[in-house]
Amino acid sequence: MGDIIRHKCFISYHHDDKDEVISFVNDFDKPRRLFMHREAGIMERELVTCQDDEVIIRGMRGKYLLDTRVTIVLLGKNTWARKHVDWEIAATLREVVVYGCSGLLAINLPSVANRVSLPPRLQDNLAGERWNEGYARWHPYPENKIHLADWIEDAWEARTHRAQLINNTRPLRKRDAPIKDE
Repeated sequence: MGDIIRHKCFISYHHDDKDEVISFVNDFDKPRRLFMHREAGIMERELVTCQDDEVIIRGMRGKYLLDTRVTIVLLGKNTWARKHVDWEIAATLREVVVYGCSGLLAINLPSVANRVSLPPRLQDNLAGERWNEGYARWHPYPENKIHLADWIEDAWEARTHRAQLINNTRPLRKRDAPIKDE
């Protein structure tokens, strides 16, 4: 692999997984400079309490995702249930005039291995009988920087090669789903 092209990536995750997310960023962004990361942090109250899907999507896209190229959804045990993760995925898939839509990539965090439920909107974009027939891609935790770089580049290229497969028709989640105790 030649020079790695760095893309600005938005990191979507459930706050309960913050320690693993920090490790991911430290492993792949800090020393290896593989991507430039951004995350939402604390959302504005007006956005959090809004009930209008269009306002939420425009707000997410304009405030948090506007200049990002790829969204990486880091999947933990309860990521599937979080309304903010749903909003971030929906905004990722929204095309904007200057930047178009963003690529979408999901990665299992080490704590879940392969035992993870997917956010429904992500599942919509992994359509097909095989995991790789939709717009998005889903991978285990990367073994090395080359794997992750390839996955990010594939998500970036999906914006032109697989854009016709985007499924963003689901209404936005208005509240977090109830979590079932195991």
